Amino acid sequence: MKKRRPRIYDNENYSDFAEQPSPLEVQLGSELMPLLDEQTDCPLLRGYHDFRNVIDAEYGLPLPTMRIRYNMILNPCEYKILLHGTEVGGFKYLNSMQIICLDTGDLTGELSGEKIKEPAYGLNGIIVAKEKADEAKRLGYAVTEPSDFILGQIFEIIRKNRTKFLNQCMVNTLINKVRDTNPDVVDDVFFMHNFSTSKFKTILNWLLAEGFSIRDMNSILEAMADNIDETKNLVELLEKIREKLVWQLLSAIADKDKIIHVIRVSKTLSKALSERIYYPQSYNELPYYTFSLAETKVFAIEMYKKAICMQKKDHLPIFVIVSNLRTALANTIRQQLGREWICISDKELCSVITDYSVVVEEVLEINEIKVNE
Repeated sequence: MKKRRPRIYDNENYSDFAEQPSPLEVQLGSELMPLLDEQTDCPLLRGYHDFRNVIDAEYGLPLPTMRIRYNMILNPCEYKILLHGTEVGGFKYLNSMQIICLDTGDLTGELSGEKIKEPAYGLNGIIVAKEKADEAKRLGYAVTEPSDFILGQIFEIIRKNRTKFLNQCMVNTLINKVRDTNPDVVDDVFFMHNFSTSKFKTILNWLLAEGFSIRDMNSILEAMADNIDETKNLVELLEKIREKLVWQLLSAIADKDKIIHVIRVSKTLSKALSERIYYPQSYNELPYYTFSLAETKVFAIEMYKKAICMQKKDHLPIFVIVSNLRTALANTIRQQLGREWICISDKELCSVITDYSVVVEEVLEINEIKVNE
């Protein structure tokens, strides 16, 4: 019997081979495709364009274009949000012909409909027909269109993952814009001192993670040039850049009387923390504190207590610590507590003391974390 030869498939027209995933992608079920209708001015694309402007104004971060496509595998009322090909958000019960009514906490009555949990902020809500929009508003609901519902989750995902969008091409573009007006500082940092753009991207992402804008790239590079002869350590350069840009942060956290209310880390605790600081060998990793299991637990409890005390006084949780321990404190808070509480160094405050007043509302002292004898 003659053997059958294996069939060979022609891959010449397979256009998706080795295609890189989009930085930001939204996949829609069939019931949500009207959100891309040109006759309705494509509310998803228009809303994302507005978000790009907001993020650019707030962080100086150029966002990539958002890819939107139909996914026939999804349920008709489902959508998914992907970052670099990985699913990070979505919802299964949305319809372009319905509205979402969110509970504001001041309801005077209730609507009947399908109850949901809003994915971006965890608010309770109800999905109802569009005809009930006026009734929902009278009862105190916040009425949201499906496009705004999706965009709200996209915006929150972008904020939480803002350090995942800055790539090497964007960094080179930002540097070249400075080169047009101040070529000397670019040559000083990247040619005279042979500082790589990949390391510079790491510093920019650290700034973004702590809520700083990278729009003023000229000042960032000037700070680099002023200090790069003394050190090429990325963490030390980060602190020098922060000292130059700190006005960005303080103008946002000070009250109307230009008073900054803070939690001061005590000298005793600072000394104990200095003995527990760990510096990773990799240049693109931040230092953090190494605690025992018991110390980790008490650290979290005491930090939360101080944060709650500040919130009860209508102040933000802002921790002040000596400059050489600030980065590790901020990184430890993000890693162990999952919070983005503001950490400021004493040097940063001293640089703006003529323009702002500082009031110490609380002192952080953790007796269980002791200085080694």
